[in-house]
Amino acid sequence: MSRAEFVTNYWPYIIGVVAVLNPCFMIPQFWKIISSKSAEDVSLLMLSLLILIQFAFSLHGYFIGDSLILFSNIAAGSVTVATAIATLRYQT
Repeated sequence: MSRAEFVTNYWPYIIGVVAVLNPCFMIPQFWKIISSKSAEDVSLLMLSLLILIQFAFSLHGYFIGDSLILFSNIAAGSVTVATAIATLRYQT
């Protein structure tokens, strides 16, 4: 199978799965913070950098006209912002 055939036949499905998983990867951390009411070992610097990266990829999706990248990263950034807020709330 050539690269062009792979991209045509499989890539849209792969990237679709990644687009759904992208916002979901921070949910376990968010849930742990909320349920334990503790964010002792969570790095705000890491969350800040992640928010910056997700915002940049959202802009990238907007500028290239790819709504999948745009909305996936907006959703992921929203979960990361909620996690950062929970971290600020429960960090001791």
